[in-house]
Amino acid sequence: MERSCERAIEIGLPAIAFTDHADFVKVHEEQHCVDIAGYLDCLERCRAKFTGLRILSGVELGEPHWFPAETA
Repeated sequence: MERSCERAIEIGLPAIAFTDHADFVKVHEEQHCVDIAGYLDCLERCRAKFTGLRILSGVELGEPHWFPAETA
């Protein structure tokens, strides 16, 4: 994320958005679930470091209706 923020500033963007995909069902053994805490920590570090850049965040939830507790 930091490198993306640096590049956004280099090319004069006023804002950048990061989105991730979160699945709660493993399709294959090597698949990892998104680290929500790590994702949010990284966003906060970038927001603190790049104060002149508006940093937006979002998540695409896979099959949220099957996992209401996890996606609430």
